Amino acid sequence: MYTLPPLLVQALKRRRNPWNWLIQIFAVLLLCMALWATSTALYSTGLILLGSSLFELHLPEMQTKKIWKLMRLERTWLESPATKRKKLQILALMFLVALLFYSLAVHDLALLLLAIGGFVLFATEAAQHSRLAE
Repeated sequence: MYTLPPLLVQALKRRRNPWNWLIQIFAVLLLCMALWATSTALYSTGLILLGSSLFELHLPEMQTKKIWKLMRLERTWLESPATKRKKLQILALMFLVALLFYSLAVHDLALLLLAIGGFVLFATEAAQHSRLAE
């Protein structure tokens, strides 16, 4: 039976901590800004943030319920079985991520807005589907 490497198991545990989850999201946003601005300072700051999100942070309990709700949505989507619908969603996300990085690299605002609109559409569809499933 295949078991996950210990570092990956530890990273997945950190992903379920709301503070680490937020730091990872901010780090990815910072890396996107670095790609648009071609700034090495932003690159290094984003990579440092991404690396620090893998450590266990001893911070006070987060009181915001919205973060917990978003984390629960992500967890239920990740733990759901691999249906045809989920495989199409994964393909759509891969295409949107590639489009996002390409638009940031070539500084094309129209493609960037198209990618952001695709992410918004994907999030809206996922939220609607989770409401219908309840």
